[in-house]
Amino acid sequence: MRFENDGSGVRETTAVIRIQSKAGVEGFGQLVFGYSTANEDLKIDYVRVRTPDGPVVETPASSAQDFAPEVLRQAPMHSDYRQRHVSVVGLRPGVVLEYHTLTVVKPLAPGEFWYEYSFPEDYALLDGTLQIDIPKSREIKLKSPDHKFETRDDGEHRIYSWGVKNFVPDRKKREEEESDDTPDVQLSSFTGWQQIASWYAKLQSERAMPDESIKKKSG
Repeated sequence: MRFENDGSGVRETTAVIRIQSKAGVEGFGQLVFGYSTANEDLKIDYVRVRTPDGPVVETPASSAQDFAPEVLRQAPMHSDYRQRHVSVVGLRPGVVLEYHTLTVVKPLAPGEFWYEYSFPEDYALLDGTLQIDIPKSREIKLKSPDHKFETRDDGEHRIYSWGVKNFVPDRKKREEEESDDTPDVQLSSFTGWQQIASWYAKLQSERAMPDESIKKKSG
């Protein structure tokens, strides 16, 4: 994830997944990518399957379909949220699934940005990396209580990096414990609640202005 000072950003995801069972086929047979139509432009560069004997099976980009998720029935305020579904061609045990997506993000709050991420916990992860690239002059709030990270500077930007290697899920333990939806990594350019309150108050005041019909009724 890379952010600029104006709050705009680009989110890039690259995945290489070995499918080893029928459960893997069921879990990854249909990929679902969520995005907001209000401020995000999602592009799926490729979805493909590498077979053990060499041939590569591509899933046509034209087969992707956008849907409004079920959650909108309970939370219509999120009406700009969409899910892009891709049914993977040629998926079976023994193959390797690869995909790459790019999402251009426009700032919801001018000059501000925020991001959260959770590492997978339901399947084995051989090598996972998260990088967040931000202007190094920006003060941020960052929470990552259970995952260590490293930083390095690249010109005017600072890159925060997390890595997970050889992770194997303990499914029995997860069944016994209560689920925790708190993200592993949380980052925001808002450094205090007062900043958030000021931004939201301005946002709401513009929408709360009565139009002529309301003024006539109240008058």
